[in-house]
Amino acid sequence: KVVMAYQQSHTSYHSYAIVGTVNPSTNTITFGTEVQFYAGYGNDPYVIYDPDNDKVVIVYRDGNDGNYGKAIVGTVSGTSISFGSPCIFNSNGATYYHAGEYIGNSKVVIAYYDSAGSGKGEARVGTVVGTGITFLSSAGVFNNAQTGRANVIPVISIGNDKVVIPYNNVAGPLTNQAKVGTVSGTSISFGSETTFL
Repeated sequence: KVVMAYQQSHTSYHSYAIVGTVNPSTNTITFGTEVQFYAGYGNDPYVIYDPDNDKVVIVYRDGNDGNYGKAIVGTVSGTSISFGSPCIFNSNGATYYHAGEYIGNSKVVIAYYDSAGSGKGEARVGTVVGTGITFLSSAGVFNNAQTGRANVIPVISIGNDKVVIPYNNVAGPLTNQAKVGTVSGTSISFGSETTFL
């Protein structure tokens, strides 16, 4: 199975997800019926798979609610998907370049650029609980300046509650850095910065 999330331009840009079933013997994919996960501008949806709970977490920027960063948990059943209630991970507004990765123990790490709030690159740890997700601790900062990436700020899980976050330091000098983040409980902290390009 695969889960895709997107906005429909012909439905006032409401946000949907759809389940696809891959047939590897014929190299084909078939789709179920699309399901709306947000009746509004769920901008730039990014899907994270949680294999321990067999859930997906869709991360998006809510264009109808201050551009807050939000996440919602989906449960796949057959060729359909159902959703719990969304949870805010960044309430400062203008959340950009968001992406994330599952790191085990029902936890995901979401990285993003907080444009309207701190103006920094931040990350938060979310815990999948049933059909919902919680963010109990404050954000960890991995870049103290304007932060960018072509489309997303990737999160790479390397095990033992550690991730690598590569990012672009837009504030200048224009360079590409990476930091190792360590998750402890529901919080994340970062080591020193290394320039790779």
